[in-house]
Amino acid sequence: MPKPLAYALLVAAAFSPGFASAQVRDAAIVTSGSEPAVKIGKTIVSRPFGAELIDRLSIIGTYPAAGERFYLVRGDGGSDCPARYVVIVSRGDGNPHPTEPFGTCSADARATIVGGRLQVTMTGAAGAPAARFAYADGAMHLLAGRRGGRSIAAARAVPVDTPVCRSAAGVGADEQAATIADFQQSYPEQYRKISSLNRADISPADLQSLVVGLACLATWPGAQEIVPTLATPLFASKRHGAAAFNTLDTVSLDGLSGVNMRAATRLFGAEMSYRVARRGPL
Repeated sequence: MPKPLAYALLVAAAFSPGFASAQVRDAAIVTSGSEPAVKIGKTIVSRPFGAELIDRLSIIGTYPAAGERFYLVRGDGGSDCPARYVVIVSRGDGNPHPTEPFGTCSADARATIVGGRLQVTMTGAAGAPAARFAYADGAMHLLAGRRGGRSIAAARAVPVDTPVCRSAAGVGADEQAATIADFQQSYPEQYRKISSLNRADISPADLQSLVVGLACLATWPGAQEIVPTLATPLFASKRHGAAAFNTLDTVSLDGLSGVNMRAATRLFGAEMSYRVARRGPL
């Protein structure tokens, strides 16, 4: 398998208008056009919840740790999930970026720094114990509790193994260029050729990691042609093509995958369907 691919987060859709007035040190809720947004220093972070419909934004608090500053933001809206959260991360480079939305729909989240990492705790869903989330590798991950030997994961929370895309907007130009160049160099030769692909054994877990990585990286501006071109033999192959498309379909329909990941896999699936149909099976 190739080394893990950098993930990219699609900038998606729109908010309902409306915002909450809040001020936390160098952060504030503002309007960008007619939409609510978060201002960090001089930078405005528009649509921090992606395509999710939000009526009101609130900044719960700001938390410094290990050269980074975390801003916990709550989005209110909708009767099925009245409160959800993102963490906006600022590394002092003037380019703050949000995580994927997370939470249990509870409005009582509180945050603290534990062992140099941000942790957010909130009431669990449907009477479950409190849910804890920790920041790592650009995302908030659920730290599942246990009771009676069974794992407890709060409803609507994002599990640790849920794939998360990184935003191209949150990655510097030099890092983007280096990542794409590394991808071109390290993408396995056996995945570029018909004969070796038909002989290659790819486990379902490895295939998912590969396919969602390709889908996310393909959203980066400099990779929109490179990635589909290299991925075409995989999706057109008789041995792995159907499974690759099924993996994209599964992730795109999984409610825990996150709206931006679902959008990335849908777009990539459409692109690969077009390329495979144009090229024909290998």
